Amino acid sequence: MYNKKGVSPYIAYILLIAMSISIATFGIRYITNYSMQKADDVQNIVVNYLNCDDTDIKITNICQDESFIYFTAENSGYSDIKGIFVNIYYIDSKTSNYIERTMLLPMEKWNYKVLKLDMISGLDISPMIGNINNKNVCSNRIYKFNDIMYCK
Repeated sequence: MYNKKGVSPYIAYILLIAMSISIATFGIRYITNYSMQKADDVQNIVVNYLNCDDTDIKITNICQDESFIYFTAENSGYSDIKGIFVNIYYIDSKTSNYIERTMLLPMEKWNYKVLKLDMISGLDISPMIGNINNKNVCSNRIYKFNDIMYCK
């Protein structure tokens, strides 16, 4: 009849089971690493949000001249502030962002000088927290300023 030259059914079953186990192992390893990474991301977001509750700034001495906006920021919260985020609104509806990465310890003050490109209609100032690689703006601590006076 036919000259059968193939793998015996028992060997084929063993090979099929071995391939299924190896594919399942790689799939489980991938899913585990992916879910651990996502869990770490969620944890960082939650920790940063909770840390924002302990963060607060007090802005004083805010004024402007033809080229710059000046203000003093004081860390009036309990957590370290890793920087200040400033969003500037211009009269012609443009915006620009400025990030100053000066660390402020609790009760510490710092004088800022921010370059402006045109006449401004207002600005938002908020603290930034996080570690060295991951700095987040505290969106629940945004301070809005309109009609900023000119410096004397």
